[in-house]
Amino acid sequence: MECFFAGKEAFLQAQGQVGQEAIKQLEHEIALLSDIQHPNIVQYLGTGMMRNSIFFSGASKQGLSG
Repeated sequence: MECFFAGKEAFLQAQGQVGQEAIKQLEHEIALLSDIQHPNIVQYLGTGMMRNSIFFSGASKQGLSG
């Protein structure tokens, strides 16, 4: 069985109201991803930070159709 990995990087700019709102949205997205269990959705593996970026990682055991 093949396993596919997915990743997402978001640049954090935590200054001012716009930056704080972006961080809240990312926190919400992380909470949603960590709770979702569905065969058609990439399974959340974890989050990491480096400098001003946050990284999301996930994996799927299902093949891609197409």
